[in-house]
Amino acid sequence: MWKKMKRIEEIVLKLQYCDLIWMKLGPDILRIDDYKNTAFKYPENELQVHISYHSLLGKITKDDVQSLKKDIENLSDLFEYFGRISHYYFQCISGNF
Repeated sequence: MWKKMKRIEEIVLKLQYCDLIWMKLGPDILRIDDYKNTAFKYPENELQVHISYHSLLGKITKDDVQSLKKDIENLSDLFEYFGRISHYYFQCISGNF
């Protein structure tokens, strides 16, 4: 069960941090401008991030989409697995099993 929970964490972090996009980034896709020289101003800065979606989409392959689809399907299966466990657990503790 812990292995399945770890897998959920891996997939969620992969999606949260946009790994697919980060692997494709290069100078032709991402540009950060610091016109006001505030990059290291804490707690807020005024950086401008520019993404060329046209260039990014040109780098995403069918394999990337299939990998993303597989991650989403795995996550769905894992949530279903833990949902069943929760369902049976609550049936047991309520005496309806």
